[in-house]
Amino acid sequence: MNDIDFKALLIGLAVCFSIGAVTDYFTAIHWLPAGVFVMFALFFNGIFISIEDRQPGGWDLVGNDNPIPDTQFKKMLRVQKLCTLIVLILGLVSYAYTSN
Repeated sequence: MNDIDFKALLIGLAVCFSIGAVTDYFTAIHWLPAGVFVMFALFFNGIFISIEDRQPGGWDLVGNDNPIPDTQFKKMLRVQKLCTLIVLILGLVSYAYTSN
């Protein structure tokens, strides 16, 4: 629990739902699914950034220095994919719930 950066989490949620609120103001889409879909887009992009940075020439690959072992990296990717899938499902459910 001490390893979690709650400040980054709260800032991310505030930005996503602020974008959702602006979307709600200018369109007919409710703020909740809009904010959740913005969060999904950030998580989805994060998966590709993690994979790309790990490739040769990427930011996380510095010479012989390997900051995260391959087993931990694969575990981290599984967690990222699971979180992204959960956020997508929450977005779809919230859209179905609020579109009545």
